[in-house]
Amino acid sequence: MSKYNLTEEAFVLLAMGYNSREAVQTKIKFIEEFKRMRRYIQSQNKIPKDAMGVLKLTFAALEGHTQEIQEIKTEVKGLRENAPLYAIECDEITKAVKRLGFLLLGGKNSNSYQDNSLRKKLYSDIYSQLHREFGVNSYKAIKRNHLDRAIQIINEEYSIPTVLNEEIKVKNSQINMAEFQ
Repeated sequence: MSKYNLTEEAFVLLAMGYNSREAVQTKIKFIEEFKRMRRYIQSQNKIPKDAMGVLKLTFAALEGHTQEIQEIKTEVKGLRENAPLYAIECDEITKAVKRLGFLLLGGKNSNSYQDNSLRKKLYSDIYSQLHREFGVNSYKAIKRNHLDRAIQIINEEYSIPTVLNEEIKVKNSQINMAEFQ
């Protein structure tokens, strides 16, 4: 997963672009903190005139916000990691499932691959494995931070059920009589 260094303005734009319940709560906290900061500044009876006094006031304001900004960044990171897959990431899973199905069915010209019902049964079983592993009803609901694990399950850990494997072997061992005529 790519990592990006964001300016403060870019971070605010990114954070304000999310629309989930947690994102809205974060936006509300941000707005409330902005209002609190404005009230604090307006409530100051004596604004320092000297450079040192201005620096101290600025530092005090910044010091109080540093931890809150860090909390917001942590929340945004959590939102980003717990977000569902993007369309391009869903495509990665679909391609991995199709590649595996292609291999397990014996290739494009095999009887098993040509049998739509059997092909769908195999693809369905692979997707069902992902549903079980991640507790989701659709592979599209897998969290973004689990994408690599999902691909690993497909490519390295998926085990075809014996009954389905036998069905594929039987189908592939059948002779197509049309080839001999």
